Amino acid sequence: RRILIVDDLAVSRASLARKLNLARFDTVSVASVDEALEQLAKDTTFDLVLADELMPMKGGIELLGLLRAGRPGLPAGPRTRRHAQLRAQPVR
Repeated sequence: RRILIVDDLAVSRASLARKLNLARFDTVSVASVDEALEQLAKDTTFDLVLADELMPMKGGIELLGLLRAGRPGLPAGPRTRRHAQLRAQPVR
């Protein structure tokens, strides 16, 4: 299974890719919606797209809308770092 990771932060892309690779997924990572669209135009073998919803310029939600219009059969979902930020907060 191939997953396209779309996130503007390199550390987030690398972290998610590492976890998915350990689970035996093949991953490709890009830093923007435009890069994702370019990748998807030249490579149609992806099974899933995971896109950060909080990127500058165009975000993951916009990408999901574009995918629904252009590639309706491709599963895609937003992801956010908010859950990681919440876990990183000290317990009081």
